[in-house]
Amino acid sequence: MIRGLAGLDRNNEYFIFLKAQDSRHFENLPPNMRRVELPDYSRPMRLAWQHLRAGEQAQRLRLDIWHGTHYTLPHRVSGVRFVATFHDLGVFLHPQFYPAGKRYYFQQTFFHAARIAHGILAVSEVTARDFHRLVSFGKLPQQQGEVQAIASGVNEEFFAPVSLAEKKDARRKYAKDSRYILFVGTAEKRKNLGMLIHAFHRLCQRSQNDYVLLLAGQSGNGSAEVAHAITACSLQNRVKCLGYVAEADLPALYQAADLVVLPSLYEGFGFPALEAMAGGAVTLAANNSAMREMVGHAAMLCENEPEAWAGKMEELLGNQPLRSELISYGRRRAQQFSWRSTAQKLLALYERLHAAKTISVFDLSANGAAKSSRNGATSSKAIPSSPTDVAEAVLRTIAYADLFDYPLRFTEIHDGLLEARASGVAVSAALQRLQQRGIVAESEGYFFLSDRRRLPEIRRQRSSISRRIIEQNRRIIAAIKNFPFVRGLALSGALAFENGKEGDDLDFCLIVDNRRLWTTYLGLVLLTKLLGMRRLVCLNCLIGTEELVWSERDFFVAHQIAFLLPLSGADYFRQFWAENSWTRDHVPQISVERRLAQGRLFAGDECDNQSRRKIVETVLALKPFNLLEKVIFYFYRRRIQRLTQHLQTDSVTANAGQIKLFTNNHRGRLKAKLEARMRPWLAKLTEVTVEVEENYAAS
Repeated sequence: MIRGLAGLDRNNEYFIFLKAQDSRHFENLPPNMRRVELPDYSRPMRLAWQHLRAGEQAQRLRLDIWHGTHYTLPHRVSGVRFVATFHDLGVFLHPQFYPAGKRYYFQQTFFHAARIAHGILAVSEVTARDFHRLVSFGKLPQQQGEVQAIASGVNEEFFAPVSLAEKKDARRKYAKDSRYILFVGTAEKRKNLGMLIHAFHRLCQRSQNDYVLLLAGQSGNGSAEVAHAITACSLQNRVKCLGYVAEADLPALYQAADLVVLPSLYEGFGFPALEAMAGGAVTLAANNSAMREMVGHAAMLCENEPEAWAGKMEELLGNQPLRSELISYGRRRAQQFSWRSTAQKLLALYERLHAAKTISVFDLSANGAAKSSRNGATSSKAIPSSPTDVAEAVLRTIAYADLFDYPLRFTEIHDGLLEARASGVAVSAALQRLQQRGIVAESEGYFFLSDRRRLPEIRRQRSSISRRIIEQNRRIIAAIKNFPFVRGLALSGALAFENGKEGDDLDFCLIVDNRRLWTTYLGLVLLTKLLGMRRLVCLNCLIGTEELVWSERDFFVAHQIAFLLPLSGADYFRQFWAENSWTRDHVPQISVERRLAQGRLFAGDECDNQSRRKIVETVLALKPFNLLEKVIFYFYRRRIQRLTQHLQTDSVTANAGQIKLFTNNHRGRLKAKLEARMRPWLAKLTEVTVEVEENYAAS
């Protein structure tokens, strides 16, 4: 994580607290990263320092953010934003695996961290969901900040192929030249090693083989169970407890294994599975918790039964075509977990937390520079120093919606505040001031410019039309949601706001499996033509799962992205928004979870017919269809380029991982209309607030 941030951020200053003996792991860091070495305390003393003394250190260094890379946080310190990392919540979900004293300490520490943290980093979607579940049960307090799933990365050394000689050395050193099945992890009860040993015993009985089972990791509270299972199954010569294995030996140990197993009853992430997959080792994991999320392939998951594990291990050891498929899949899957991606999302979280301490207002220009409209002055970044700055931001937000005949509720103004951050109290005060000056009016809970009093009625009418359009077209929407390789579907344009008019098209943005982006596009084009709906269904945007970053970056693009309305694929759209966190420069307060919830209400249930789709995808993912994908890409791209060559170059994209067909570029017209709409109201606001400004400055 530190290396990822080091390669990404040279602007912010970092203080890294570490044990003196670990300093060698953090050499050659950039100048903006400083090491703060702590004495080599014992673990209890180190925890005591984190609880009792770390807050003083944070104040002394005038830190803006304190990120605890585990669950321990200092006591609350004024002016410091806290981030806690939750790797798993097994102490609440599976308390039977922990001694009473340890369980009590962990639960109290988790509770404290959840109570004071301004941001909580969950290392997997499963851990994030577990957190929310525990909050709903009253086991953890309602958090004051956001909870974000940011997956950890896989270290680069696990991707590097090791030589045949290194594999032989690993096999000789750890398995006495025998072929082996490998487990890596501490021998804790939740690792379910007793079941694994019994499954391995059945494997040995049902087939003639000379495999040994290697258990690599320190002893833990499950060591006695391991010893008992080995004795009960008479496997003293076939199961080897290796104890701690040096980090440098792990890549070769993984890659020399015939099979790597992770049978845990619960995991918050699952590093061993991803590390093994990165190096091309066939991997089998328990079908539960985060392992299901990390592994992501049915053939690599198994239910918690010794007989099932024996059968699955036998299959993965002997089925060579399947092994080849899983080796290739595993490498691709592990590549999705990079520390750079972790650092990008983490940096965005830091910036949001820091920005929340102040209110920032920016201009709508493409480069994000802010311009003060008073006296024609221009500055690189305007930080509101008075209530008028917030009022201007609120006015601009309402005026932009006015271009589309769209009045806004209070929450829509606050969440959608354009290029500004402001608290609910500040937004409320700004609205009150704008109403008092006759600039903004309110009716039925909607706010709008005071000369547009019919807008609430228009919004009601268009909301009804939008819902009717969606209801009439549920079958084609369901067909697209369930179409092979479609991972996420979102409405864009007017219907995403329930602001559609009679005859409006269905504008869609899709996230599609990168391997078959163009095949999927052609299939959807043929489907809509067959149904006579090609003019109704606009496939404006197809984004590959590995090409989620949007290259065009200005206010208008950011607004479109931020206000997509996902109808399926919530996790993919969470990742899409995270990969395009730059949009928060323009719409910094947008609530991702609120957009997802609105999409669920609008669209109803998620996808059906999953089994049928998986069969089609399995067939179309075969190698012969790679050529078809390339042919479709080649001819369709030429066709698109020929038909759109007269348009602006940034309006249309046609490459292997993205299709963007925005043939009507309204950016220039909208910007001109917005400035024209703002001008008289802004002049009125500036004129009537001179006295307010002077009083505010005097205070």
